[in-house]
Amino acid sequence: SLLGTTQVDDDLKILKTYSIPDFFGEGVYFFYVFLLIVFSLIGLFSLYKNLYFNRSVLLLVLAYMVLVFWSLVTSSDQLRYISIFAFIFLCPVGILYLMEKVDFKSLSKYLFTILVSLLLLSLFFSILNFPTHPRISGVYNNPNLFGMWLFSILSLLLYIEKSINNIFILLTVALIVVLVILTGSRLSFVTTCLLLLPFIFKHRVFSLLVLLVFTLYFFIGDNSFSLRVTDVGSAVSDSGRIDIWNRAFQCIDSEPLVGHGMFGHINCVNIGNIHNSYLRIVVMLGFPLAFIFFTLFLGFIVKVTMMQVNLYIKFYFLGLPLLFFAEDYIVGIASPFFPIL
Repeated sequence: SLLGTTQVDDDLKILKTYSIPDFFGEGVYFFYVFLLIVFSLIGLFSLYKNLYFNRSVLLLVLAYMVLVFWSLVTSSDQLRYISIFAFIFLCPVGILYLMEKVDFKSLSKYLFTILVSLLLLSLFFSILNFPTHPRISGVYNNPNLFGMWLFSILSLLLYIEKSINNIFILLTVALIVVLVILTGSRLSFVTTCLLLLPFIFKHRVFSLLVLLVFTLYFFIGDNSFSLRVTDVGSAVSDSGRIDIWNRAFQCIDSEPLVGHGMFGHINCVNIGNIHNSYLRIVVMLGFPLAFIFFTLFLGFIVKVTMMQVNLYIKFYFLGLPLLFFAEDYIVGIASPFFPIL
């Protein structure tokens, strides 16, 4: 949860006055990679010991195998995609092995305490930086990343809600909704609303009460808060993404079959983040392999929705295809998206 806290020196952005020291964010990244390796080794041990692999994640593993294959063929960014594939393949096995060894209710309480502490920390930094950054970003270096993290931890909190006092869950969910609105991240807002549908039907009175308070405060009260999240229709036109996407379309048009390799976003689009996972994959792989990749990835999501799993997990995965329209999360490991996935 502390990945992405290092500030980015960008001429188009005003650096936040108050932030977590950069050395801390950089240190967290190395510790995070260390944990991924540990979970992977435990997963490898579990596979060796039990000779059993949960086939429910097979489609996801095969999807990332496509990326490994093309990185090897094009001799580009092999370390990144081999690492992502190994983590996708082994980490779930290792995490499952450990979860079977602990009491889930106790684990849920520890997890809840940690996530609420991080929420309060982000709230604290958001209040400190609000005069210069009304689009809050918590401890992160941009509001969209903060919104994505809020959406992701909300799914975890709802997953463990039966192990936590109901009042605490209701108050935490309300806080997360307020923070998502104040990030101004429109896709995070849409995916959060989607994720909350089962929760709203389950807690109708509380949800109506919160909606009434929001309506009175944001639309009647005298306030300076922006409701940027509700302006979904202009999410592309006013964010600068349209220019990036047009360049990506030109790159795709020049190499529609084989793409531009795993560094296509830099070598052709001339930017580190295309802000669209679908375009990023097609730019790198070309249409044929991109079609195979997304057939497998989206097939995995369909499989999840048909399995006997927690309802909020299903809604989390249903929100991912929407989230991929705005960011390149699908090919990175340095944001909180990947470990939560």
